[in-house]
Amino acid sequence: MRAPPPGGYAKPGCYPRRHRATAPRCRRAVRRRVPPVDHPDPAMALPALSRRSKQFVASSTDALMLMACLWLAVALRYGDALPDVSAFYWVFPLPALGALPLFHRAGLYRAVNRYIGSATLFAAVRALAITALVLAAVIYFRRPFEFPRSAPPIFFLIATSYLLGSRYLLNSMADDKRARGGRAARVI
Repeated sequence: MRAPPPGGYAKPGCYPRRHRATAPRCRRAVRRRVPPVDHPDPAMALPALSRRSKQFVASSTDALMLMACLWLAVALRYGDALPDVSAFYWVFPLPALGALPLFHRAGLYRAVNRYIGSATLFAAVRALAITALVLAAVIYFRRPFEFPRSAPPIFFLIATSYLLGSRYLLNSMADDKRARGGRAARVI
């Protein structure tokens, strides 16, 4: 058996693999997750989250914003800031329920956003188009007469501008940080 190195081993009782058969058991250090640091700037707290948490934040934000895009489409169509939506309130969660699985399938939450390519963006626009068509079909077959028929195309345009604008903003924030010499923070 080989003698230990002159300075000894890093921890008493811990031996290399080849000596473990004859050596006493070593209690290995357990890797502990370090909780994210509370940052005064909320923009700096997002990169400190785990990947799963960032994906949840992104999908939740998209779900809320898709419902807001549909509300904005109805408000623009009626020309009123607070339209009466009590007759068709059940329509508003439909874009989020339909689009989020399509966004996941398109890979919008899988890739890091600073490396997102045009193929992923085209897939996201395709998912939004399918969502708008399904929304129009549900509205047509369910027939809530108060719901404007021109709202799904307006929703598609507003949601597309939101989706592409938010992803472009994340890309430009990462590029700006890289241009300043800092390491770009992984957003998603």
